[in-house]
Amino acid sequence: MWKRSPERSLFTFVDEHGRDEETITAAALGEAAAAIGGALRGWGFQPGDRALLVHPPGADFVRALLGCLAAGVAGSRCTRRTPCGWVTTWPVSGP
Repeated sequence: MWKRSPERSLFTFVDEHGRDEETITAAALGEAAAAIGGALRGWGFQPGDRALLVHPPGADFVRALLGCLAAGVAGSRCTRRTPCGWVTTWPVSGP
């Protein structure tokens, strides 16, 4: 679809006031998915592998998820909402 109708708007993200914040066209999403998929393959991901996507809801998550799909990788979102907003970092315990 992204090559047939490259300028078609696929997603429009709004801010907390309902105003348009970002629109993603078919071409932009296709190019981003191909680039992210290529990066995943370059990092050694293989079809069937899994990736944890630590993104708040929004355009970056959509691009990352479609990049995973382009590489044959199963992407899973991992975020949490607190009263202060979306948390995209997690405490890490170690030695």
